[in-house]
Amino acid sequence: MKDENLLTRALQINSDFFISVDKKFKQMGKMPYGQVKATPKEQREEFNKLTPQDMQELIQKHGPEAVNEYIRKMMQGEK
Repeated sequence: MKDENLLTRALQINSDFFISVDKKFKQMGKMPYGQVKATPKEQREEFNKLTPQDMQELIQKHGPEAVNEYIRKMMQGEK
């Protein structure tokens, strides 16, 4: 360890950490807070596919205020 460069060791620790986090995200399939990496077009398509059951699930999971904000945001982009 004496011959090892400290900066190299610090970069290796950071790299290992980010690799492990990335693996966990891939296992979950979604980003934290239910956010999926998607283009605006993909987000619009998902919004248009929502069913009443999906809306109920979103309200139960995130609360009515957050769902209203999401709907407002998606409707503003529809112009």
